[in-house]
Amino acid sequence: MTGVQTCALPISVSQSTAATAKPFKYESIRILSPQDDEGIRSNNGDFTAKGELLPPLRPDLEHHIQWLLDGKEVPDANGLTLNLKNVDRGTHQLQLRVIDFDGKVVIESPTLSFHILRVRLGRENIYAPTPFAP
Repeated sequence: MTGVQTCALPISVSQSTAATAKPFKYESIRILSPQDDEGIRSNNGDFTAKGELLPPLRPDLEHHIQWLLDGKEVPDANGLTLNLKNVDRGTHQLQLRVIDFDGKVVIESPTLSFHILRVRLGRENIYAPTPFAP
């Protein structure tokens, strides 16, 4: 009967593989609409914003989308389409971000400005012609 000899070899990761492995990085993020300095006519203040992220979001890395309106996070806005309701008339700022599991910004779009144009009711039109009184 012959004895069987076993030999354990150390398992190591190739140095060349470790050196070439790069961490994941998004290429770009941007807001497609509205455009910077765009006027949005919406009498009820509702409109939709759309963003683009390349490559697509990596939820496996625990990343999520965050929209900021006037510097404040928009609650429950976690996709690249944002439906806003009853936004006050005037100028606003909008930004799109990817946030990691620690709450750190992974990538963010430039902040853009847009203007909500709503009809203002309840005020006399001072430029309307006055009826002629005989």
